[in-house]
Amino acid sequence: MLGKSPRTPRHNEGQDFPLIKALCISVLVALLTLTPIIHILNLSSYNSKFHMRGPLPTSDNILIVAIDNESIDWLMKWPWTRRTHAKLVDLLKDAGAKLIIYDVFFDSPTQFDPQDDIDLATSIKRAGNVLLASSYQKIEKNAQFQVLRLPFKKPIPILNNAALDLGVVHPDPDADSVVRRFQLVFQSKGDTFYALGLQAVRRFENNFHVNLESTKKILVGKHSIPLYQKKMLINYHGPSKTFKTIPFARVFDPADPQFKGEELKDHPEWFKDKIVLIGASALELHDVFSTPFDKELPGVEIHANVIETILKDQYIEVLNAGWVFLSMILISWVNIRFGKRMKIRPFFGLMVFQTLAIYIASFSAFIFTRLEMPTYTLLITLWLTFLLQTIIKFVQEEKEKKKVRDVFSQYVAPSVVNEILSHPESIELGGEMREVTIFFSDIRGFTTFSEAHTPKEVVELLNEYLDAMTQVIFEFGGTLDKYVGDEIMAIFGAPLPLADHPRIAVACAIAQMKKLRELQQKWRSEGKTVLDIGMGLNTGTVVVGNIGSTIHKDYTVIGDAVNLAARIESLTRTYSDDKHITHLLISEDTYLQVKDYFECQYVDEITVKGKLETTKLFEVLVE
Repeated sequence: MLGKSPRTPRHNEGQDFPLIKALCISVLVALLTLTPIIHILNLSSYNSKFHMRGPLPTSDNILIVAIDNESIDWLMKWPWTRRTHAKLVDLLKDAGAKLIIYDVFFDSPTQFDPQDDIDLATSIKRAGNVLLASSYQKIEKNAQFQVLRLPFKKPIPILNNAALDLGVVHPDPDADSVVRRFQLVFQSKGDTFYALGLQAVRRFENNFHVNLESTKKILVGKHSIPLYQKKMLINYHGPSKTFKTIPFARVFDPADPQFKGEELKDHPEWFKDKIVLIGASALELHDVFSTPFDKELPGVEIHANVIETILKDQYIEVLNAGWVFLSMILISWVNIRFGKRMKIRPFFGLMVFQTLAIYIASFSAFIFTRLEMPTYTLLITLWLTFLLQTIIKFVQEEKEKKKVRDVFSQYVAPSVVNEILSHPESIELGGEMREVTIFFSDIRGFTTFSEAHTPKEVVELLNEYLDAMTQVIFEFGGTLDKYVGDEIMAIFGAPLPLADHPRIAVACAIAQMKKLRELQQKWRSEGKTVLDIGMGLNTGTVVVGNIGSTIHKDYTVIGDAVNLAARIESLTRTYSDDKHITHLLISEDTYLQVKDYFECQYVDEITVKGKLETTKLFEVLVE
């Protein structure tokens, strides 16, 4: 068989290194996750998990006193006098509040009566349980623990000295301006500062010692707080007003006639033993932040969520980067292994199924175990694997199609080549047993003709003959196996199955004979030598496939049935004489399947070489 083999030797199969491919894809995705787009996609997925989970019940330990719009309407324009805050501290202390926490900056003296600062400091000192707000400016990074900061905003000295302690209140939003984490510990020049929420927990539970165990964990009393990128992920319990909230003015003067509802003086238990946070919720005070639950959550409620997360030990942890990378490798490796054996449509369906599985697993892990998995990192790994596998499959299939086209276009009709390319599963290049009809023909007296003519004349006449005969074979769906000099070998029934192939093979032989008659008439008119042929057919089971060496293979057939067909063709000379020329002989196996379609006559019974049994020969009358 001429041309290239449609498939490379099988000893190279399986050496496509799926693990190395999976590792490369995972490294690529890991690098892509450093880009802002993928990072923000993961952050967006994180937000969605809160909404999917929904609000959580809060404990009774926290109460918020809100500096809201109605309080500003009643107490007039902000800022209020420090004497007003002093009175609030006194009221909360008398009501039994365990901690009074101000998320309000008192970093400059009052603009009203200077006595106000003294009054507030006196109330704070007398209460003995007031935490005040401070903030620190980022200046550099410390690889040992946290970002180094220097204080730039803290209460005025008289209030600072009166307060029980200070706490950092300024949140640090992520790249998309959403507050998801809070830094709990700050270090600068040997000093350590704590976030307001952590200070609240320390003072509420009398846990004064904070153990900076590592960059991944902080120990405070019985609480082991996990950190992600040196900050605690805030387990938000819900949107604004999730925690019990009372307007500032109602605490300050609950008897005022413009306020309706229950009198706070009749419910001292609302404050008793509570952590009371005072902070702004009015939008005009610009102390609102975007969070996973709420686009405008007051800062004081962020601190409430920090405190609640620690007190209830309901921390959100992030899947270790090592496990994430191993998961990426596993996802990629599995899909490379399975994907290379699947067609595009079922492979795509598998990708959709795995996408849903990753979503369900990621959201379930967050909702039920508070474990954050980078959803989009895993999804991008999945779909990048699909994309690369699809490209590889496309390139390989196109390469295979080119090989098949290069091989079979020489031996079958274009329509058969297209059918093979459309349904490659219909052929087995590796070899299979199949019943086919084998055709042989050769030119009688060709050696004598060659000796009497120039090489050019021989080649021109032979090419004209072979071209005409091959076209007829293609028209009948046969496969050209090979040319051996003036001999033609063809197969009917491979590579594609051909129903009723014995009848089609005989019909093709008759058509070739008719075509030869046309050529003979043409050659006579041109004064050329007239050639004649003999043909033999046999039907039997043979091995069909890509057969040969590692250097060159042919798609061909082998077996006793092939040898018998060749012998039958050679016997056309034996059963020809001056009175009758035998052009087409067929075996008994072929005859039994075509006798109802063609006029045949018994010729002889011969012994098959190397076999004990005999076979009958029949001539198909083609004149």
